[in-house]
Amino acid sequence: MNEAKEAMNESKERVLSSDAYLKKKAELAKESDSGPKIAKMRDTFLEQDDEYMSAMDKHKAAAIVFKRVKENLFKSNADWVAASKAAHDAHSDEIKANSEASRGAMKKMPAMRNLREAQEVADEARANIAAAETVLKSLNAPIPKPGMGDASYSSASAGK
Repeated sequence: MNEAKEAMNESKERVLSSDAYLKKKAELAKESDSGPKIAKMRDTFLEQDDEYMSAMDKHKAAAIVFKRVKENLFKSNADWVAASKAAHDAHSDEIKANSEASRGAMKKMPAMRNLREAQEVADEARANIAAAETVLKSLNAPIPKPGMGDASYSSASAGK
């Protein structure tokens, strides 16, 4: 496979360093939108070179054979098959756990929103209480203690 790749790279280098390619590339480089044109021209020059195309086909064929041999080698090894299955199962479990965690977070979002809204309402109520206490102080009126409702006021204290 390495020999096929080296042959392909040598052919590619030969084509891309040829006078015809370099001359055409220099002409295109003068244009404002030359990038895509140069890339297309490069591919055309390579596709038109029989030696390069043959070397590329040999490299692709060698890669396919290499992949097939590697797969067969691994598939014939029971330890590798077991390890591969364990890795696949672990990956599946991880995906499932991430999915469940996301679902749990999504279910929790409305409760968190309600909590935030309740905290905002409580903060607003505290601000209103502080403003009311300021008004009561300016009127020299008694300020009720927390937890005391309307029943804590008597008519005697209301008249003072």
